[in-house]
Order: sequence, then structure tokens, then C-alpha cells
Amino acid sequence: MKPRQSDNKTPSLSDLVQCEESSSSLSDNDLSAQFSLSSAPSYVLSIGFTKEEAFKWSGISKDTVVMEEASSLEEAVKKHKEIGYDIFILRAFAYQDLISFLYQVKTWDITPSVVVVYKELSSWEISFLYRAGCGQCIYEACGWEEEVKQAVLRLRRLRQIEKENERLKVGLTEANNRLKEKNRKLNEFTAVVAHDLRGPLAGINMKLEYIVDEINNLAKVEIKKLLESALFSTERVLEVLRCLYQITKESISIKER
Repeated sequence: MKPRQSDNKTPSLSDLVQCEESSSSLSDNDLSAQFSLSSAPSYVLSIGFTKEEAFKWSGISKDTVVMEEASSLEEAVKKHKEIGYDIFILRAFAYQDLISFLYQVKTWDITPSVVVVYKELSSWEISFLYRAGCGQCIYEACGWEEEVKQAVLRLRRLRQIEKENERLKVGLTEANNRLKEKNRKLNEFTAVVAHDLRGPLAGINMKLEYIVDEINNLAKVEIKKLLESALFSTERVLEVLRCLYQITKESISIKER
């Protein structure tokens, strides 16, 4: 079996939540219809029984689940490193082996959900299995096959929600980074504009103050020269403002396209 590829199409979070609320026991076909899961199957590894047995007693559709099998926990670890499964279904293993395996699962980069089918476990052992990370423990009694099926469907929905949340998180992070970059450029632009305006305005202010203070001591020629210089500085300010207006106008035009 080749290593799994990432799904091309991920259902939206609203679709997932709507499906979760609509029914607590959706059939495999119903789930496939709502999510188009045939194009995005879950990868399930059965450990302790064959995949043919799993398909037979669970009723899970082969269109929505890629089922593989492993004869031992060691083989399961090896296969998971190659494929990266979504769900493990374990059956007929010693309690201590299950605990060790569950704690090992927590250290993996891709952590699968785990369903344990058991015959002889005490209540405190089951409690410890859940604390160790077990997704669901199912007692092997009448109707346990249907419980496994529903557990797989539920865990599939949860994992899809997790994937969608992760996708949204990545999108928000990228959007925040783009916003930070835009703010940085805006701050740089604002600093440049402020610098280009401050110089001419300071010159105008200085010349006008000088004229006001020395109006009685200045000849008309000197006053005219100072005013012409102030007028030139005013034209520089207007040119900066015209450029700023043009940039803003073009930016608005691009956003409206």
C-alpha cells in the first residue's frame, strides 16, 4: 500500500457541525452523501483480526474507509510510520500491552484515534485506557459490531473537524502575517510622507514668523524673496499631497475590481 496523500477536498466546518447535530447515529452512506467522503476516505488499521472480518461485521463501506490489517502491535507501529492511519481498532490484547501501546501512540507526529474491543477488563482498567488516550472501549458482547461501526463513524467526523480547524488556523495565521506586513509597509510609508511634509512646512513657518517679527525692518524686495521661497515650499507640500491622493485613489480602484 502506498503512503496516503492529503485530501484534495475538505468539508467546511459548518457542514461538519450540521452533520454532527443532525444525527448521533448516521449510516455510512448518509455520511458519505453529506461529506462526499468517497473522495476522501479514512485510513483504518485493524489489529487482532483481518480487514475482511472488520468489513463483514462492522458494515463499514469500502468506499469511505481504507481498511488494512496488522497481526501485532509491532507491525501496527511499522505500518503507521509508512502510511499514517486515522483510526486503529484493537482486539484481544493484554491490558498492559494496550496501556503501553496507547502511551506510545501519544508520541507520534500523526496520532490516530484508537478503538479497543475487549472481553475481560475491569472498570478501573477501562478508566485507565481512556486516560491513556483510548478513543472508545467496546465490550465484546451482543451488538458490539454495530458499536464499532458507530465509533468509527464518530471518530471520523471528529478527525475531519480537527483537520478543518487546523486548516482554518493555518489560514488565519497566514492572514495575520499578511496584515502585519501591510501594517509595517503602511508605517514606513507614513514615516516617509511625514518626513517629506515636515521639511517644507517647517520652512514656511520659519519664513512667515521672520516676516511677522521683522516686518518693519524688511524692505519690500526682501519680503518678496521670503514669500516666494515660502510659496515654493507650499508647492512641494501640494505635490506630496497630490501623490498621496493618487496612490490612495489607485488603491481603492484595485480593491473594487
